[in-house]
Amino acid sequence: MGGILLKNIPIKYKLLGIVLALVIINLITGGLVLCVIDCMKKDAEIMNIASMERSLIKDMSKYTTMISYGEDVKNVLKEKSDMFEKNLNTLLYGDKERGIPEASGEFKDQLLKVKKLWKEYKENINVVLESSPGDPNFLEAVNYIRNNSKVLFNEQNKAVMIYQKNSEEKIELVKTIVIIMMVIAIIIGALSYYVVKVAIIAPIMDLKRMLMEVVNGNYDVKPKIKFGNDELGDLEKCFLHMINKIKELIETIDSDRKAIRKTFKELREAMDRLAKGDLTVRLEVKDKRSKAQEAFNRAVESMQNLIKSLRQEIINLNKEINALREETQRAKETAEQVADAANQVAVAATDQSNKLQDLTQEVEDTAKMAE
Repeated sequence: MGGILLKNIPIKYKLLGIVLALVIINLITGGLVLCVIDCMKKDAEIMNIASMERSLIKDMSKYTTMISYGEDVKNVLKEKSDMFEKNLNTLLYGDKERGIPEASGEFKDQLLKVKKLWKEYKENINVVLESSPGDPNFLEAVNYIRNNSKVLFNEQNKAVMIYQKNSEEKIELVKTIVIIMMVIAIIIGALSYYVVKVAIIAPIMDLKRMLMEVVNGNYDVKPKIKFGNDELGDLEKCFLHMINKIKELIETIDSDRKAIRKTFKELREAMDRLAKGDLTVRLEVKDKRSKAQEAFNRAVESMQNLIKSLRQEIINLNKEINALREETQRAKETAEQVADAANQVAVAATDQSNKLQDLTQEVEDTAKMAE
């Protein structure tokens, strides 16, 4: 079911989803890394300040003792005292300029304990700073500082340990989140591979298989997998449509080839009949593709019409020849009659000539006798 749904999603959206998922994972991981780095910087600074507070407690105890022995280091003690208080307030209430947040939770509770101890501790520091070594209040203040420096140090050390523990817990939490993100990235990578394999690679390979079968002459190919409604599904539909068109074209070519062979056979048989003088031969015209048959029929009809025309011309010519023969015969008979008449005239003329000669002779004889 999931594979079918994936196949119905366009490829560009599949790839875009994979890229977006990886980008989101990278952004989250990068953000966590930056957050860890920023937290580590802040934690390092806070740890540095908190650790410095422990050193300042030791310094204040040391300089108080030095003052009790008559050394002039009150200014240094005051400087250390002011620095301790400033740092304590920074740890408690934060410092925006330095990027230090306000304390919270168990760390804040411990700092409040330190602040409570510091309040009385500071009062004794001020007594030491404001009185002389011979003053009873001075000695009492010195003794208080000596006796409570360790208590203040221990409480401050607890605050350091608490913050260190919190920092380690933050780091562990971030590590856990990073591991979870890595696992998610691996899962997304596996899903991406599945999506690419099932929805992209598998259809492409099946299309390649079908194409190779078509190249080898097999046009009855069928897809082995179910294509979706994405770009590859459209390509598969176009491919199958193309194969169907090719099959139809091949069938048409085969049909035309058979029709041509049949036409040639019919033409050959018709030509044989035509050569034997059968002018009634005709080829059957079935459809628009029977142009050769039509041409043959037209040629035979034209030949038949031509022969009819020639036959009629021959008939007419025979009539004219017969008429001419009759005229010639009549002319011959007339010529014979004329020849007979001329012969008779010649005979008559000969007779008359003979008679004329005889008459002439008689005349000459008569003339001679007359002489």
